[in-house]
Order: sequence, then C-alpha cells, then structure tokens
Amino acid sequence: MVAVMGTFNIELTVGNLRDPSRSRRVSVMVDTGATYTRLPRDIVEDLGCRPIGSRQVVLADGREEEWPIATVRVTVEGQKAPRSA
Repeated sequence: MVAVMGTFNIELTVGNLRDPSRSRRVSVMVDTGATYTRLPRDIVEDLGCRPIGSRQVVLADGREEEWPIATVRVTVEGQKAPRSA
C-alpha cells in the first residue's frame, strides 16, 4: 500500500478483542490527519464492544464534542492491532 496524504478508502476487519468470533468486514475512509478511528455506533454495539470512557474531540469546523470510546481489534492486510502481549 502506498501512503497518500489526505483521504483514501480501504477495506478492513474490526472485531471484539475478547470474543474473536465477533467481527465484521467494513469499508472505511482513512483521513491521514485524524487522531482517532471513528466507527458507526451500531457496528461497535453489534461487535459487543462497550464504551470504556470518553474523549473530547475538536472537529474540522472547530466544534468540540465528547465522544464515547471503545477498544476494537482492527485487521488491515493481515496485520492486527492492538496485539495481545
């Protein structure tokens, strides 16, 4: 994969860290300037992932919002993250 500044689309698999049988293939837009990965709430809930906290985020238009955060496993081109120790 060639790194491109800006945005591009990619297929990846997201899954539940504690229950590997719960996963889903999704098409996402990658923004190389983004700090967090954002997934639709219904996908995260379908995976059985629960919020572990929240974060203040500043959107491109300057608005500030508080978003719930959860940890999910992401697999891109066979590479998984986060990895278990």
